[in-house]
Amino acid sequence: MIRIVLASALLASAAVAAEVQPKIPTPEQQAAAQADRAYAQLQRHFTAPTPPESWRTKAPTPAERDAFYKSVGESALAAATKAKEFIAQFPNHPKVEEVKKREQGMRQVAVRYGAETSDAADASFETKMRAVQARAMKKRGEGLPAALAEMEKGARELQKEFPTEPRVYDLFLLAASGLEADASRKLLEEINSSAVADAQTKARAKGMLKKIDLQGKPLELKFTSLQGQEIDLAKMKGKVVLVDFWATWCGPCIAELPNVKKAYAELHPKGFEILGISFDDSEAKLTNLIKQEEMTWPQYFDGKGWKNKFGLEFGINSIPSMWLVDKKGILRDLNARDDLAAKVQKLLAEE
Repeated sequence: MIRIVLASALLASAAVAAEVQPKIPTPEQQAAAQADRAYAQLQRHFTAPTPPESWRTKAPTPAERDAFYKSVGESALAAATKAKEFIAQFPNHPKVEEVKKREQGMRQVAVRYGAETSDAADASFETKMRAVQARAMKKRGEGLPAALAEMEKGARELQKEFPTEPRVYDLFLLAASGLEADASRKLLEEINSSAVADAQTKARAKGMLKKIDLQGKPLELKFTSLQGQEIDLAKMKGKVVLVDFWATWCGPCIAELPNVKKAYAELHPKGFEILGISFDDSEAKLTNLIKQEEMTWPQYFDGKGWKNKFGLEFGINSIPSMWLVDKKGILRDLNARDDLAAKVQKLLAEE
């Protein structure tokens, strides 16, 4: 009898052990988990430097602003490098297309702010490209259009010397972002017809052409804000509206915040409004920054990052992008970052 009881107990213990024994993941599951961990770690590299607290109450000096932009460029380059490594290691990850866009965007930021790349397959080209970037940055004090015109000039010089180098077209793309519509269209069409420019650069050029086609026409924008407000741009006629495409992880976006907040504080009583279109994928990070920076205007958020509804609809492939809509609801300016307050005042003065 005792033997029967003991045998039953042993069998029961074995059954319990069998039930609680953890299931060993398959090699495919292990690989997927490793890729997901790498993706989560990569997100930390996309966190941009934030301006010093003192900038909230005191405008930075040109030297301070240049130093901050340099750190933004270096941070963007480091993020792009990590993104490239992720793409090479996990080419089939579900988020790889998003990472490719992030990498391209970060490289654009790095180029814009003159970060020195260590990926110098052609040291001569790298050296000369940095010289072009440095000349463009020196022109920044004359305004963004002057800086980008200098960049286009330098890119033309590089194009003659390095006719098979696709990175030249990244500089052309940056220059096009600040030119007037006709000049920008001409440059973007050149990129699209090039046999040298890479596929991602061409895709970004097509997106920019899509935006240019919107200029001078009524802009349709309707959404429920993060704060629960029903927003319809068509019902905001009589106001000058800044449509700000941005994200908390975008260093240049954060760097522009003091200027945006200053313009809003001064001109909101006169009829200036802002609509934020967030490219964030974390609602918590967005709401925390909105609260911290006292950004009281409506924000659109869908958590889709670069697949943001309005980003896709309007061909937004780099941020910050700031558009100005006049009192008649017409999209008037695709490059409102440069001298924002003056542009808003000019539109407010129109009948």
